[in-house]
Amino acid sequence: MWKLRGIVIIVVLLSSGLEFVSGARQARVEGWQINQQNQAALLRPLREALVSTGGIGRVYFSGPCHAGDWYLLPCPRLSVQSPTRVGTGLRAVRYIFKNDRGVTVTQGGMGMIRIWIGNPSIGLLQTRIGSLTLTPSEQYNAMDAITAIENAQEFQIAMRRLGFKAPLTIVGMSVTPPEEGLPHLPKSLKNVTVDEALDQIARTFGGIVFYGTCVDAKGDRWYRFDFSGGATGLN
Repeated sequence: MWKLRGIVIIVVLLSSGLEFVSGARQARVEGWQINQQNQAALLRPLREALVSTGGIGRVYFSGPCHAGDWYLLPCPRLSVQSPTRVGTGLRAVRYIFKNDRGVTVTQGGMGMIRIWIGNPSIGLLQTRIGSLTLTPSEQYNAMDAITAIENAQEFQIAMRRLGFKAPLTIVGMSVTPPEEGLPHLPKSLKNVTVDEALDQIARTFGGIVFYGTCVDAKGDRWYRFDFSGGATGLN
């Protein structure tokens, strides 16, 4: 009798565990799908508006953390407009977000257009990196370069100091092998803030760098970086 009860208990526990794993996996997929849908809806008009800048731009956002344990920080959903009637450049980008009161568009030094959605925390971006040596893969691939920045000692210290965590994310991209004539970063970045380094990545690879932050229900702070090729949409 006791053996049978033991077997039943084990089966119940295993069943509950499978349900938990299945639920967590579903949450991960949902978070990833939400991000893909929202980001695609944003990128379509944004790439059109940024043609005159070579498809280069920056997006900073804050929003609710997704309830899953994998993709906690999806790009927010916005009511974007097509910029076809107003051409390209700063005016066109502002037109895209004319119905979103929580969005601010600016253009600073060297013509970089920045889209601010909500009120993201920028402490991590202000972190200064003394010297960062890049591998060939990091020189020729935007996301590899971003990962190198995240792994920099100064960035890791800033994460702990500011209480930030980085969610696990699903990354799908092609890897460009080092080859003469292709866009690439220098072998090292010296005395730059994280924000300045991300600007350099956007310009080098002709794309849009995303940075987002959120606070979950437990009060934990999360951040996320992403990159999308500008006019071409290639990572």
